[in-house]
Amino acid sequence: MTRTSQFTAAEAAFVLGEPLRTVKKALDAGPVRPLRLPRGGGSVRAIEWRDLFFLYAARALRDHLTPKARWEFYEALQQSPVEQNGEVQFGRFRIALRDLIEELEQRTTDLSVLANAVEFRADGEPVLSGTSVEVHRISALLGGGASVEQILEDYPSLLRQQVEAAQAYAETYPKPGRPYPHTSVKRALQGAGKEVLDEVLWGRQWRLNMCRDTIVDAQMASRDKENEADGNACFSRSEQGWRTTLPAVRVPLARCLRNAPARSGTR
Repeated sequence: MTRTSQFTAAEAAFVLGEPLRTVKKALDAGPVRPLRLPRGGGSVRAIEWRDLFFLYAARALRDHLTPKARWEFYEALQQSPVEQNGEVQFGRFRIALRDLIEELEQRTTDLSVLANAVEFRADGEPVLSGTSVEVHRISALLGGGASVEQILEDYPSLLRQQVEAAQAYAETYPKPGRPYPHTSVKRALQGAGKEVLDEVLWGRQWRLNMCRDTIVDAQMASRDKENEADGNACFSRSEQGWRTTLPAVRVPLARCLRNAPARSGTR
């Protein structure tokens, strides 16, 4: 990223290696002057490269700067081009800038590399480059307690670096809206064990039995209704003799499968 780039609070948190809430608190406290960037139908706070440099340098010098000195340091940086000067002086302080600038440029380069590890689907969802695996899905699994090894087992096409990139990207660019589940389907079924599988199979058999019984009952009820209406069974003549003919009965499948009770105790 260039020095003309603008950084959201989450991006600044990645560069600074600080929690997002710490960066937001710093933006609230000043002296940094954030601006607003349009984002997703709304706007987010962002800072210029120079303000990001101030936060980075102030973090490195936090044990030496008083609150007053922090404001003086910020004003000195605003008045003196950071790119051209190797040092800045304010009050009784004289601070070398070159090493801090190089460190910050490396961190912003890391942010660019992180962005290149991700591509976007047609619906705008970020996925790991070269895969169809959603970045925030992997991050959610890690947040749910899954280890990197477990995720690599569930997603054998991924590399460790991709899992780590997914976590870093999701922290830098949080997912709006509904989050992904914290447990994969595979792990959920493994954790459920034989009892849940047995319960599912029992419920399926119960529904099949109910469907069969419902069809038989419907056929008997239809036959009784015909007998009551005509006073006689409906017969038809064939070469083999007389046989009883029942009307066709159609029973909706949903009626057979609805509301199966949960099993308790033995069958």
